[in-house]
Amino acid sequence: MSVAGLPCSRVLFGGFLPSGGAARLAELRSLLRQASTGTLVLYEAPHRLLNTLEMLRDELDAEDARELAVCRELTKRYETVLRGTIDEILMEVREKPENQKGEVVLLVAGRAESERGPAVDAMEVLRILSAELPESRAVALAAKIAGVPKKTLRLAQRARANARP
Repeated sequence: MSVAGLPCSRVLFGGFLPSGGAARLAELRSLLRQASTGTLVLYEAPHRLLNTLEMLRDELDAEDARELAVCRELTKRYETVLRGTIDEILMEVREKPENQKGEVVLLVAGRAESERGPAVDAMEVLRILSAELPESRAVALAAKIAGVPKKTLRLAQRARANARP
């Protein structure tokens, strides 16, 4: 945490993400949601680093310009710490293949206090709107109110529907 230079008053340790597929994306989304006010810490395999960074870029809205740090080979001879926005780090990792080697810790800062809206339960908003509006309109409005991507809300809605007995 100290070499990353990111806030450490609130930290969520996510460990390793699942190795692939929908479970990987679902876990990343869940962790980002949980860590919206704190720093998320992930371990990553070097051969999956680029993929994970691209997933992060896709999940973080353009307005959600969280700072990231990629720390690799900590306490070793080739220790490297990259800090910046997702686009800056992606460019650096793509341009220098050595950044895709070794043990990697990926840290994602929470949103700045000024960027966070009021805490809103997106699923509760969706439940209320669904009683009055067609599903597609309810999802669009709930996503906008809660500040979450529509696709995330749709997936959560499907998961909740499938979980019911």
